Parts: sequence; C-alpha cells; structure tokens
Amino acid sequence: MEQKNFDPDGVGVDNGTYFGLPFAPETAELVLISAPWDVTVSYGAGAAYAPDAIIEASTQLDFHDPLAPGVWRRGIATALLQHAVRTARDAGFRLLEIGTGDIGAGQIALYERCGFVRCGIDEDYFRKHYPAPIFENGVECRHMVRLRMELR
Repeated sequence: MEQKNFDPDGVGVDNGTYFGLPFAPETAELVLISAPWDVTVSYGAGAAYAPDAIIEASTQLDFHDPLAPGVWRRGIATALLQHAVRTARDAGFRLLEIGTGDIGAGQIALYERCGFVRCGIDEDYFRKHYPAPIFENGVECRHMVRLRMELR
C-alpha cells in the first residue's frame, strides 16, 4: 500500500509489520527489529510470542494526533530478518543458516514464516557450548534446531 492511500484514522494494513503502516525499512525513519527470546526472562514464559502479538494487535492503533497531524508519515517499519537476507543475497551468498533452541516454538515459527526451513539438529549443543544450563519455560534447552534459506 502506498502512503498516499493510507488512512491514519482507519485500521492499519494487515501486512505483517508493526502498526500496519505502509513503510519498508528503506523508507522508514525508525526500524523496529523483533527479538523473540524467552531464555533470559525472569518473569515467566511467553516473551518469544510478544513480537507477533504486538504486530497482530497494533493494526488497531489510531495514529491521528491533533497536536502533530501527519507525524505518522515519518515512517516506522518492521525488519525481522529481511535486512540479513538482503545483505547476504547482495554479497553473493547462496545459503543463509540460523540456529535456535529446540524448545523455542516462537523463534522457530518466526524463522519459518520468514522463509527458513528446518535442516538439522545439533544434539546437546547448549550443554556442550554454554557453561551453565539454559532454561526456557522451565525446560532445559539442550539441542539447537538449524534452519536455512536458499538465496536466489
């Protein structure tokens, strides 16, 4: 959607970005990068689902501000992994790989929505490479799930 067709008093565009605004990272003044991570939270489980929940709910926000009309035009964009993918592709890479804990359903789902596919598991990765056990949602994170994206 083009900025000229966007109605800041209406419902945001369901385009998978924060606030449903019509901006790409290249044209936005502010770029938000999601970090779905539960491993180090102290309150409780669920932080990994926050970026998706915010994106889903934020299209209902009203951006009309009578004290600063049109300020929304400055741009806010979402850049989950697009920047990394674009940078790798521009540098001539043919494959991009990422790893995350096997119990991180939110992280795995995010990467899969961005086009990554599961390609393997490094068993006991976190036990071998970290000095202390890592827990997420009260469960020890032991294995690393590897996901990859072929760049064309």
